[in-house]
Amino acid sequence: MRILGSRGYTLVEIVVALFVFTTGGLAVAAGSALLAREMGNNGLRAEASRLAAGRREIVRSTCRIAESGSERRGSILSEWTVSPLDSTAVRLAGTVSYMTARGSRTESYSATI
Repeated sequence: MRILGSRGYTLVEIVVALFVFTTGGLAVAAGSALLAREMGNNGLRAEASRLAAGRREIVRSTCRIAESGSERRGSILSEWTVSPLDSTAVRLAGTVSYMTARGSRTESYSATI
């Protein structure tokens, strides 16, 4: 036995379903944009960290003849100073700077070698 008028969906149900799916789709799109931006920032941060670690290894291998300076690799600027402490050790102090979506970011590092 069929009840007349019970087939299909009403216009109100369709509009509510479209609203719910559209809201969910926009939330997913906004979340993925935020995730992509943060992944880009993390990539820059990791590259800056590798650049600083590489500089430390270069200074360690050339300890007594190492000099202060700066280097730009892509969008990352690295600046460092080398100062002798005594006849067997030097101090390395430096910064790495890069641009993120929220502006410029500078991180510093130091090591006694």
